[in-house]
Amino acid sequence: MTQQLNNQFVTNASVFAQSHVLHVVDIGTTFKDLRTLRYNRDYPEDQQILYYKSVDSASRVVYGDINSASTPEYNGLHVVTLSQAYQAGHFPLFWLPYAQNETRKITLVDKRATKHGGPPCIFLTSVVNGCTVVVEGTEEAPTVYHLNAIGEHAPNPPPNGDQAMADRAHRDALMARRWQGTLPPSRVTKAGKRQGQTLQDPVILSGAGYYPNWDRQNAGLQTALENQLTTQARTALGVQPHEIAQTYIDFSAIVFGWMDTNNANKWRFYIQRRARVSFKFTGLRPNARLWLSHGVITQFWPGAANTVTVRDRDYVVLRR
Repeated sequence: MTQQLNNQFVTNASVFAQSHVLHVVDIGTTFKDLRTLRYNRDYPEDQQILYYKSVDSASRVVYGDINSASTPEYNGLHVVTLSQAYQAGHFPLFWLPYAQNETRKITLVDKRATKHGGPPCIFLTSVVNGCTVVVEGTEEAPTVYHLNAIGEHAPNPPPNGDQAMADRAHRDALMARRWQGTLPPSRVTKAGKRQGQTLQDPVILSGAGYYPNWDRQNAGLQTALENQLTTQARTALGVQPHEIAQTYIDFSAIVFGWMDTNNANKWRFYIQRRARVSFKFTGLRPNARLWLSHGVITQFWPGAANTVTVRDRDYVVLRR
């Protein structure tokens, strides 16, 4: 445990992420199964049943500990290790793990009987590299969704033969429709209104919001970024160009939330874009890798104008 790192992260997570590349090690949690019926107001026969999961209210909070990575696999990372049980010095946080081909949600309300470590002011979810994350609700108690559709493929081959691009577009649209089929957040209570609480516009963060050249329309931009990251990694690792046989770059992102205790305990959500640069060398030198962040730490909720959406008002969603 590094108490200083924990304190810095909790004090201002967005500032911490500007100089520390983050990683979170998944742990399981307890969910309850939900089912909704979504139908068109004008065409009730146009129906969709959605099955999804919500983190059980007693399992929303886990405990985190940050350490600088000590293994070659995580070189360059600061790793958040999670635990269900509180240990002195660890910090409480809301945790939403993903699962393949599932829609999962959590509402950031702490219902622990004993508030070990104080109120959670951090939210984390599993690493994203194609998933969609949605945030909606109030700034004081938002609801977060993590959607995955890895097993889905575009039904018709695209004219240009780019199946990967077609699959990405198909999955993004499918995950957005699945979110539209979930129950919307409750209205703000009278007490909440007196405190100035309002429902914020939902934001859908798909791969295009954190993955370079997601729609595969700007290969030059991605090449320039990969060249920049390769140079950074070579410099940091002390590698000469003639030593490299192959270079691999994998992109992903960390989505995190931070409750600002100096601003009426309101939540803000951010993206840290990451890349793992791996070198395979000529000769006998062992392979090496380095994790780097690229771009700025971006706040995407509330108020990210390019990703704000609204629920489809032509449809009614009922709990089944």
